[in-house]
Amino acid sequence: MRKVLFCLSSKIRNFSTSSVRIANAVAVQDIDSLYPPIKPRYPPGQYGGLTETCAWDVDTWRNELLAIPKLKERLERIAGSENRFMWIIEALDRRPRNIDFRQRLMKTHIVKDLPDMYAVDETVTSVYERLKPVLSDHFQLEWQHQHGNILEKVAAGTASDGELQQFVHHGIGSILKTMVVELAASNEHILRSQLDEDVRVETFWYVGGFTGEGNKCDGQWPDMKLKNDEDAGILMFQYRHRANWQIRTELPLPAVCICTVL
Repeated sequence: MRKVLFCLSSKIRNFSTSSVRIANAVAVQDIDSLYPPIKPRYPPGQYGGLTETCAWDVDTWRNELLAIPKLKERLERIAGSENRFMWIIEALDRRPRNIDFRQRLMKTHIVKDLPDMYAVDETVTSVYERLKPVLSDHFQLEWQHQHGNILEKVAAGTASDGELQQFVHHGIGSILKTMVVELAASNEHILRSQLDEDVRVETFWYVGGFTGEGNKCDGQWPDMKLKNDEDAGILMFQYRHRANWQIRTELPLPAVCICTVL
């Protein structure tokens, strides 16, 4: 009789323990459903040495910008209504030993060869072989009837910078126009493309981490502090360039900037 009662009491205790565990699990689920998840110290992304408060201010501003549906209105919101001081960055910098600094400002890196997406395959080779004689004939006609005098000046060393720029501008334009005409027959999206001349290419962004004199100016991001309570030194930079030509299509190629360093 004692053995039976002992087994029965053990089962009751096990049942009571399981009931308590189930009740605790249900209670935890109820708490999770009533309260939001614990907020992390920093929002997603990399914020360097910014304080937690400043990092969340940046994240809030980012979400507000992404909620604006139209690009024009979003850019106007970023620019603001107050006067701003911006450091200008041009496409080509003739100052030596400045590449590392420009990479930091523009968040870019240098690669030795073209990306894999631009690997030359048989299709590209066949198109090139087909266009090569057409472009060669076009160049000969252009130089003979349009730019022969400039080439003579170049050979004599008397051509001005403006004449050379115009020569290059028209040369690139003639190449693009010839290729568009030749390729449009087999590529429908080129038929709907738009060729623009003297295109403004401009954008602006913020970069932080500047110290010393000059890291505070009009339009600077206000109240951005580092963990050591120093100013974050967030400045605005503007890239400003005028492209000779630009092709806009509904099937654009991935953007790659190619610069030749002499």
